[in-house]
Amino acid sequence: MNAGLDTNAAQSFWAKPGSLGTVVGLAANTLLCTLKLAVGIASSSLALVSDGLNSLTDAVSSLGILIAVHVAHQEADHSHPFGHRRAEPIAGLILAVFAGIAGFEILKTAVTRLYQGEVSAVTGFWPFVVLAVSMLAKTGLSLFFSRLGQSLKSPAFHAAAADSRIDVLISLAALLGVTGSRLGFHYLDAVAAVIISFFIFRTGYSVGRENIDYLMGRSPSPELLEEIREAVLGVTGVHRLDDLKAHYVGNFVHVAVEVSVDGRMSAMSMHDLEEHVKRAVENVPWIDEAFVHVNPLRVEQLELEGQLW
Repeated sequence: MNAGLDTNAAQSFWAKPGSLGTVVGLAANTLLCTLKLAVGIASSSLALVSDGLNSLTDAVSSLGILIAVHVAHQEADHSHPFGHRRAEPIAGLILAVFAGIAGFEILKTAVTRLYQGEVSAVTGFWPFVVLAVSMLAKTGLSLFFSRLGQSLKSPAFHAAAADSRIDVLISLAALLGVTGSRLGFHYLDAVAAVIISFFIFRTGYSVGRENIDYLMGRSPSPELLEEIREAVLGVTGVHRLDDLKAHYVGNFVHVAVEVSVDGRMSAMSMHDLEEHVKRAVENVPWIDEAFVHVNPLRVEQLELEGQLW
């Protein structure tokens, strides 16, 4: 019986959208973090250790996304009538916080070593191998997460894709630093670490700002608002769009619209029209729920607007 329960729980986990992606991200980032830290310490490369700490923040973020995806796709309940969509932006915000902490620690260590002249030569050829593997892996992860983010409309995966693209540049900076150190310019390894810290800061700021907007209920883009407007006006029987408001609830959008209709319609016909508008709006990508209010127009108003049948 316990085995059956375990099997059902496992099936439930893998059935959740994005579960495979988060596990792949967690496994890849954990492996890269371990390799970079081990080789970086063994070869005395601050740049590679810094890149390893960046991968550590990615691994922690992947774990956060894994939890967030599980929570975000739970059904709405009494305590959360609009669902748990805000869980994913929270995961993105956690990524930003960890990026900020890691960036500060790397910058502090690198600047201290440069100021005190405690730079040392990088040894061995393994740093080159690890960094080459890292760039290839991160390029693949970026494409993988980007497709997942598009198909699942997930800001957490979009953030992970953007972070993976930046990670390729970070590993390239580390590679240049290691190469410079091997050529006799030992300070370049610490300089590369400083550059890496700014990349991490930039990623944290960008991801943090985007996900704060989601949590604060930011209005969607003008392009999406225009798409909603066209969907509403495309419904037969809608004479005018009186009001349109939209805001993010987590990573999806809630919409409130008011439309004017012929006041001579029956109550049932108005109700049916309201449902048609609601479905039209909710068919627009990224729209989670639409709330529709109908304003009946008097005959005089229809005559004035030239819309009397």
